[in-house]
Amino acid sequence: MTLYWRHLNKTAFEDEALKDAVVVVSVGATEQHGPHLPTGTDSLLADAMTQLIVSKTQTAPIIVFPTLCLTA
Repeated sequence: MTLYWRHLNKTAFEDEALKDAVVVVSVGATEQHGPHLPTGTDSLLADAMTQLIVSKTQTAPIIVFPTLCLTA
């Protein structure tokens, strides 16, 4: 079961089933990559990789936190 932190409410966080949840936090830089790519390229790639990995993971449950966008 995969849950996204931004979709949870207070009641969901108090749920006993989530006490042993694995939390995933992806990290990506926000920086200029030249005129051909957006400044959020690294963060977008981190989001995509996180979604791919989480979709293939069968542990229970997983909570995906928002990507940390760091300025380089």
